[in-house]
Amino acid sequence: MLIVFGSLLAYYLLAMWVEPYVPWWLTTVVGFVLLFGLLYLGSVWLDHDIMRAAEQESSDGDRS
Repeated sequence: MLIVFGSLLAYYLLAMWVEPYVPWWLTTVVGFVLLFGLLYLGSVWLDHDIMRAAEQESSDGDRS
């Protein structure tokens, strides 16, 4: 969660700083790339968490 908030805050501050120097559409494209990158990262982490939970559950079933 901190990675997402930190990334979005850093992007916002950087976008405000470079606004006079770059076109508005470039800032928008970079924002979308960041957003989709964070969504992809979240889906990968969710997949890893699901697999880890399944492995723990199967190992708990072997013990009983």
